[in-house]
Amino acid sequence: MIELVQKRIGIRVVTIALVAVAALQVGMLYARAPHPPERVKPGDRFGAIATVTSGVPVMLDLAKLPACTFVIFTEPTCPTCEREAPTWAKTFGDSTGWKAVAISFGDWTSSHAFASSHALTVPLFAVERPDRMAVSRAVRVPAVPTLVVLGERGTVRAVAGPSISIDSLARIASCPRGGRPSA
Repeated sequence: MIELVQKRIGIRVVTIALVAVAALQVGMLYARAPHPPERVKPGDRFGAIATVTSGVPVMLDLAKLPACTFVIFTEPTCPTCEREAPTWAKTFGDSTGWKAVAISFGDWTSSHAFASSHALTVPLFAVERPDRMAVSRAVRVPAVPTLVVLGERGTVRAVAGPSISIDSLARIASCPRGGRPSA
């Protein structure tokens, strides 16, 4: 009987030791693993990124866009982007007074088809392979959809995902519809 109890205790001690070693290993692997990039935040500054528009490679210099320009980061296969695209089309239509560009992490053909199917008429720029990861890291947009409101010289005024209304985002960024940014 005593031998049986000693065996059970021994098995439990060995099990606990193995679990502790495994936890230590996982912690060491986590410490060495690359962590997700920092997300874009107000005050960050955007520069030029490699894109394609109308099938032609171009450098899009976000720092040269007018203040209060909305930048819509999207992807043609994103279900949330699919759901939000009609709102973007309505909000950023030709007569609304808002300025916007769409940057799509997808090939030109798919990105253009996505925009066309939702009547999204803002200037469209596609980020094709192999530039997707580099551009995603440069602008620190790890997920789509993301909306960014730019200030002067590409400075980020506000950032949001799909859970905030565009009017609320504009208020946060102090950007009146069709106007210049407030102080």
